[in-house]
Amino acid sequence: MAQQISESELVLMKIIWKNGGAALYSLIMEEVEKDKNDKNDWKNNTVLTLLSRLGEKSS
Repeated sequence: MAQQISESELVLMKIIWKNGGAALYSLIMEEVEKDKNDKNDWKNNTVLTLLSRLGEKSS
């Protein structure tokens, strides 16, 4: 059964997909910083937590 991802996780997945399915943490943070016009004012730990959750859901 496929697991649902949150809106925040989807934001990160769009960044990863845009970069061919792989992205370094630094690139993800750059993209998140660029997109501060929405409600995503995330800190480093927030992004790491979301990436960890995505990793758990993919296995």
